[in-house]
Amino acid sequence: MTGRPSAKLRAWLERQLGVLAPGQRLPTDPQLAEMFGLSEITVRRILKTYRDRHMLSRIPGKGTFVAGSESEEPPELETPGTSAENIADHILNSIHSGMIRRGQALPPVKQVVYRFNVSPGSVRQAYKILEGQGLVTRVGRTFWVGDFTEAMTPERTRDVLLLMHDSSDYQAVFEDEQLAQAYQRMERELLARGFVLQFDNTANLDRLLRYWRAQRRLPAGFIFHRVLEQKYEQVRVRMVRVLRLAEMLGQPRPAMLLDWWTGEIRPRVGGVHILSRGNLSTITARVLAQYLMRMGYGEACFFVDDASASLAWAGKLRAELKHLRPAFAFRPVVLGARHTREKAALAAHVRAGMDKTRFLEPILGKYQPVPVADFKNELVVATDYDEVRRRLPAAGIWVFQRDRPAAAAVEWGRASGIEIPQQLSIVSHQRTPAYYHLGLSCCFPDYEQIGYQMAHAIIGDFPVATTSKGFIRTNALVAERLTTRRLPWEPVGELGIDY
Repeated sequence: MTGRPSAKLRAWLERQLGVLAPGQRLPTDPQLAEMFGLSEITVRRILKTYRDRHMLSRIPGKGTFVAGSESEEPPELETPGTSAENIADHILNSIHSGMIRRGQALPPVKQVVYRFNVSPGSVRQAYKILEGQGLVTRVGRTFWVGDFTEAMTPERTRDVLLLMHDSSDYQAVFEDEQLAQAYQRMERELLARGFVLQFDNTANLDRLLRYWRAQRRLPAGFIFHRVLEQKYEQVRVRMVRVLRLAEMLGQPRPAMLLDWWTGEIRPRVGGVHILSRGNLSTITARVLAQYLMRMGYGEACFFVDDASASLAWAGKLRAELKHLRPAFAFRPVVLGARHTREKAALAAHVRAGMDKTRFLEPILGKYQPVPVADFKNELVVATDYDEVRRRLPAAGIWVFQRDRPAAAAVEWGRASGIEIPQQLSIVSHQRTPAYYHLGLSCCFPDYEQIGYQMAHAIIGDFPVATTSKGFIRTNALVAERLTTRRLPWEPVGELGIDY
């Protein structure tokens, strides 16, 4: 990356804010000064701009942390070590979070030195620390994550059972639903490590248990697909039966992954990995909120309908945006009414839906108490996009949950002579290939990383990174195409190393 050292530090900070979880600690001011060839005064000045925008927290005597932690105080952390130890720790965190993956090569030493202004000796020592821990293997001048045999096709295969509840439509798992790309990536990763997916229904588990007892052999892992809160108790009982059988047979405990829809998981089964779809939507909302802050927006329209999922989605976005910038003008918009009486009826209907949406008040009040009434009062009901533009001219970006209405807004804007993205930006939370030709910008979960994490939760070859609530840690991405302004700096690139 070319450019001044201060620009390099800003670009690096932008990347960290996109991938680190709230509450995670950044290197110290002297370490950042050494990494980027700056004075500590310059580092403090740059960090202050991010603190003033509520994106970083600076706590005297403790350090600099990513803003947004659910707790007032960040966790106690160890005293910073040497540059090599810090580099090794960040690479280790990247391996655990799936940003650097088994079988991949670590970046060449010169590349890390050039991009982050650290000494070659520090980088080589960091790689040797990881090699000594058995996490990377050196082949020639290259360090690879994992051992040498991981690049080869395993000779032995083990079964992993994917279980659906009350359905046998496996096309939905791999093609038709939100996490289809993640499940495809998971299956590829499992196959590469010698694990083969088998498929069945949770209703058949009792029969399968009898078969496994007779064979004295259980599958290596179990994946429970998209479990709903009202079905959890039935699934939990079957999980416990599987674990008791493994104990009775004297076999290792099989790995278990629970693909959880939303709501409370009580009681939890110990040792079960949980991929929370509710947490995934939270992370996506947080990444989009951070993007809007970085782009300097102070007002935005969020198009919703009366569905609970749509209102919960908007509530999460509001919570994240208001946490980063309390003065942000959040404008939930619903379309469809043609005249005053219809608008009043539609507004009353949507507001009634807000009252009925489960967990909406806790969602809105994630960081500080917020009554649902505040959300209701912000609602704007309009006939069409022309009215929205006329009534809310300061909203420089429109955000949609789905691609179809976002695509319609893009086509409306271009037909109306509105310059997109110069006069109005549009972004969606989907990524549907049918609309790629419009160049629609989007914010979406990193399905490749999610599938990789799911696979290694089953393989068990390293501890998969989790959130404070015990969910598999996930990430989201913003794809800037033709309908949003570009970030005004050079991106760091695709190193995938969080330092």
